Amino acid sequence: MDERCTIIRGDFFDYDFPRAAYDSVLVGFFLSHVTEAQEALVFATLARLLVPSGRFLILDSCWSEERAQVNAKVERQERALNDGTRFEIYKRYFDRHDIGGWAQRYGVSLSVEHFGTAFVAVAGGFTDGTAAGARDHRNLTQCSPADQD
Repeated sequence: MDERCTIIRGDFFDYDFPRAAYDSVLVGFFLSHVTEAQEALVFATLARLLVPSGRFLILDSCWSEERAQVNAKVERQERALNDGTRFEIYKRYFDRHDIGGWAQRYGVSLSVEHFGTAFVAVAGGFTDGTAAGARDHRNLTQCSPADQD
């Protein structure tokens, strides 16, 4: 795995990612913990660090009828560590409209690979194919759900 993967541990918003250095990126359960303003920074960073033909996979929490019975769509949640330490997090859940908004706001083509009651898997790439860092995020595209409930 060391030869094919780079695992980075640190603050996403402070890390100096190299430009056009990655063929693919996994974003796992991260977007649901950032604000919409921070979300824009995440997609801008993805655009910079992926090669022009690069792809990303987003795995995250989805909004569903089941989830609505116990959570608000956007909220602060209390969590506890195994040692009993308690803390509060920001949490939001994504529905199909939110995901379609990513395509419109960030110039990405998306394929919803799975949309279940708890999790969503969205594959995508930047639609314009220009050099990393030079993408125009005003491009509009359509979200093409190829989902499995």
